[in-house]
Amino acid sequence: VIALEPLRPNTTSDGTVGGRTTYRDSRGVGNVLLTCHAGARAYVFGELWDEIDISRSHVKAVFGCWTLTGNPRPPSLLRYIAEPDRLEADIAAELAAARPHREADLAHRLLDAGGVPTPHQARRIAYARKALSKCSMLPKHVLSAMINARSELSWSIPFDGYTCLTQLLADVITMRPAVLRHPLCQRFAAALQSDGVPQRRAISLCLGHLDHCALVAACDSLHAAGCTTGPTINDSILVSRRCPIDPAAVTCAANRAATQALRFAVRFSFLPHLTKPDATPPTLASLTHMLADTSPDPSPPSSGHSTPVSDDGSL
Repeated sequence: VIALEPLRPNTTSDGTVGGRTTYRDSRGVGNVLLTCHAGARAYVFGELWDEIDISRSHVKAVFGCWTLTGNPRPPSLLRYIAEPDRLEADIAAELAAARPHREADLAHRLLDAGGVPTPHQARRIAYARKALSKCSMLPKHVLSAMINARSELSWSIPFDGYTCLTQLLADVITMRPAVLRHPLCQRFAAALQSDGVPQRRAISLCLGHLDHCALVAACDSLHAAGCTTGPTINDSILVSRRCPIDPAAVTCAANRAATQALRFAVRFSFLPHLTKPDATPPTLASLTHMLADTSPDPSPPSSGHSTPVSDDGSL
């Protein structure tokens, strides 16, 4: 038995409850499910549980909230709907074209620092590493990274002059605040504003709140079908493997309920044993290798080629 206490840590000063649910363990450690290594989580829970995960939750939420406003769709949204493959191909092409320039920029800054960077040079080197790492991102992760970016400058400066990426960033900046006006977020957003929460942070919290609302609606629908659900993990929820309906029916029920609740299309993916459909559930031996491979490297990365894989990831 694993004791987990659900929390809503982003409740505002006036008691307005919002944001995602997180879980604290018996030792008082917070957000334990999300911070747990995915392989370890699958090993511990996968024998008894499957997982359903909202596909591209933040991208769909920003686009869906903007559509609900009734405003004209900007160019990137039109392309995302009409020609998603070509849009992703253009993103990939521009990232590839930018890579040599970002590599040269990093090399120049490292050379200029001479191995002993000043604080200013160290910051510039860090910025150059992050810009280069963006060139390794999959196109489908770029939108999410732009939505969650701490600063638009992290995209606009290194990719200035790249037409598709520049348009995409401009459209994300335009559409993102619509999340605060979603009917399910308006009260929470107003309370966050009263508390002095910056708009960028409020948008992030409201995106999490929409995930929470989608998961609650999905849970209610699955409970009505006789399924047992477990804890949530960001934009996903555990579903008992003893569910009386098959995986296709599980995702169909969750899709329908979440779409009705949020008023824009929500799609869940089914992850058997908390793993990707084409992956083998981890064993103790394979988990040992995974954890060894992901141990922190004491030396700093030399090329910055790490790629965020979470829908919430941003550099």
